Amino acid sequence: MRNVMLCIGGVLGLLSVIMGASADHFLVLTDAQQHSLETAIRYNMIYAALIVACALHDNMRWPSGLFALGCIIFSGSIYLSLLLNMPVLTYVTPIGGITLMSAWAAVFIVGLKRR
Repeated sequence: MRNVMLCIGGVLGLLSVIMGASADHFLVLTDAQQHSLETAIRYNMIYAALIVACALHDNMRWPSGLFALGCIIFSGSIYLSLLLNMPVLTYVTPIGGITLMSAWAAVFIVGLKRR
């Protein structure tokens, strides 16, 4: 599981850099779209690093999986909505946000259980 989460964290980190470079060099976006993309990239970068950090701790498997799933749903839905010009895909974004909140709750629970 550790290697899987390290790979997911690496891919998500790479994706955030790719999307940032694409936004600066290739994509023509409205101000609102640019703001959404910047939010997705910021979350993507933060959670990629956090997933890698969690993967290095055995008792953080559950939170790291939730962070990965939440990041993929949250940032991925924004990326796809902009790249495919399908704004309806952003209706999925809150599910990613709720999943990320669940991951933070899981971190809290892990903290309570530690001795």
